[in-house]
Amino acid sequence: MARLLLNDIHLWYTDLMDKRSDPRVKDWPMMSSPAPTLALCILYAYFSKSLGPKLMRNRKAFDLRKLLIYYNLCQTLFSAWMFYEYLMSGWWGHYNFTCQPVDYSNNPLALRMARTCWWYYVSKFTEFFDTLFFILRKKNEHVSTLHVIHHGCMPFSVWMGMKYAPGGHSTFFALLNTFVHVVMYFYYMISAMGPKYQKYIWWKKYLTTFQMPVVDDENDGSADLDDYKTRSNGIYKNGFTNGHILSTNEAILNSDTNTSSLHQRKVK
Repeated sequence: MARLLLNDIHLWYTDLMDKRSDPRVKDWPMMSSPAPTLALCILYAYFSKSLGPKLMRNRKAFDLRKLLIYYNLCQTLFSAWMFYEYLMSGWWGHYNFTCQPVDYSNNPLALRMARTCWWYYVSKFTEFFDTLFFILRKKNEHVSTLHVIHHGCMPFSVWMGMKYAPGGHSTFFALLNTFVHVVMYFYYMISAMGPKYQKYIWWKKYLTTFQMPVVDDENDGSADLDDYKTRSNGIYKNGFTNGHILSTNEAILNSDTNTSSLHQRKVK
């Protein structure tokens, strides 16, 4: 009986992985099995909530301001490139805004879209560094459970989209998300450069309004609400969706500079 059950499970898994998925991406890095992605997500959660804080317990906080500038620059350029690729591989004149099915053919444009989706999947891992910087700066109060759940689940949820539907209408929200990330990480980069550059980001008060309508394409529009109060002024620093409006760098920057918060809402 047990052998039959195991055999049925094996057949179901094989059918799900090999026959129902997109055959074009089967041999792409990390795509043949969900195991590597799941392992990295679990490792991220363990490091964020247990191992990382323990390793930093008796160590001084790192000064990462220069690193943050370069990190945010790289994230800005990476997001800009993905946004461009989403446009050129479909949304700039090729896709239908009403209803766009996935093109599973080997058409060059369809393959370009699939490759863009794969890089978007990779970007979910690069965002792990946001949490790492919190831990290295000993800002563990910002690494909330909801923050870790959100960032820990995102790579696997995007993996499923990449495995079964790398293209089509679902990529529209990824298009919007990458554009928001361009603006967001550019703002973080300028903020990290110090008070004398604050005059160039006068538009920061509009950034929250700009980001809030852009829901996460793999998170059903739910909010990654890291509703923690900062010890200094008791304000909200919420991280909405994959854009995590006020997660990661923003809290780091506002805790160490005279820069005002991007959106300071008094806790009632």
